[in-house]
Amino acid sequence: MIAVAEKFTYSKYLQLDDDKRYEIIDGELFDMSPAPSLKHQAFSRNLQRLIMDYVYGNKLGHVFDAPADVRFDEHNVVQPDLIFISHANEGILTERNISGSPDLLVEILSPSTFHHDQERKKALYEKFAVKEFWVVDPANEVIEIFSLNGKKYELLAFASQKGTVDSSVLKGFSVTIEQIRAKEFDKK
Repeated sequence: MIAVAEKFTYSKYLQLDDDKRYEIIDGELFDMSPAPSLKHQAFSRNLQRLIMDYVYGNKLGHVFDAPADVRFDEHNVVQPDLIFISHANEGILTERNISGSPDLLVEILSPSTFHHDQERKKALYEKFAVKEFWVVDPANEVIEIFSLNGKKYELLAFASQKGTVDSSVLKGFSVTIEQIRAKEFDKK
């Protein structure tokens, strides 16, 4: 008889005591160390500020940033860079985590997380019916927005270095690469 590896659970995750960041996908534990680059963090900060201003200015819901646990189920827990939860969906908010599928998730790519974010997490978000998924690539200055159509993601919007992308979940919200660029890293 072949031994089957035991799947990692959220309960075991909560017992970890090493100050590292982890995610669980299909019961497999992924170490999210080291911390993202400052360029990554600048893109995240700039996009978060724009989304927060829009969401709170229009009283649409709640915005969170990493590290915040999104617990889809006992074997799938992630920490997206940015999270939007509409008022209609706020029943998934608990004191400890977000327990269910947010309306919109944003992943900002790092060289070390590229495959993890582009493949594993995109498939996971699709599986758990996250309505909209953004991929932001600071190195190439690209934004891709995927919108759930039935049970599959379709590319809704794409911008590379120039251009505007519009959200379908945040009606009326649009953003350009120029607005979220990490200007502190521009060559002078």
